[in-house]
Amino acid sequence: VRSEMLVVDYYGNHFPSLALMLAAKSLNLGTADISIQLGENVRLGNLVIGTDESARMYSSFYQRPDGGMPFASFPFSQVRDGKVDMAQFENKIVLIGVSGAGIGDTQATPISKSMDGPTLTAHVLTSILNQDFYTRPSGAIVAELALYLTIALYLMFLLTRMPAGIAALVSLGLLVTLLAAGHYLLLREKIWLQTVTPAAMLLLGHLL
Repeated sequence: VRSEMLVVDYYGNHFPSLALMLAAKSLNLGTADISIQLGENVRLGNLVIGTDESARMYSSFYQRPDGGMPFASFPFSQVRDGKVDMAQFENKIVLIGVSGAGIGDTQATPISKSMDGPTLTAHVLTSILNQDFYTRPSGAIVAELALYLTIALYLMFLLTRMPAGIAALVSLGLLVTLLAAGHYLLLREKIWLQTVTPAAMLLLGHLL
């Protein structure tokens, strides 16, 4: 799971997701403050959340430096029995749900093979409130197709005309550029452009 559908279209009626409604309530907003521009964004008050054509947001996922989860978790029984300081919950959004191993639904995410529902919602909610999400620009598919075409033309018409040594250097330079550009856009600009597959095509084509 890398994304969350923020708004579901059900026979012409639009329903916000749990994470989006929680974000709205935390900002003292309601459904009237949510607007949709399909294929571009979902607006929540002054927040503009970049989405794809299905109103999906590509969420960030968070970890502490030691690899642990950044969200505090408490057994419900301890809260019920008064064993947890209530100050822990002041001015916080509290999610109640099943998180025990072997019960409830879990999802594989980029940082966990089995993330429980409340934790997944916490990551999505944090992404919304912090405006910390990835986007797929409207021209991403066109740009990726252009990459495939450029590599195909290079392999068909340029590679075979160059000496082996120079061809290897050019292919290596293109490979590094593709991978570096994809990682830069992802890590610095929060833009997801798929460059790994074109890079694999370049490598395989050169070897062949």
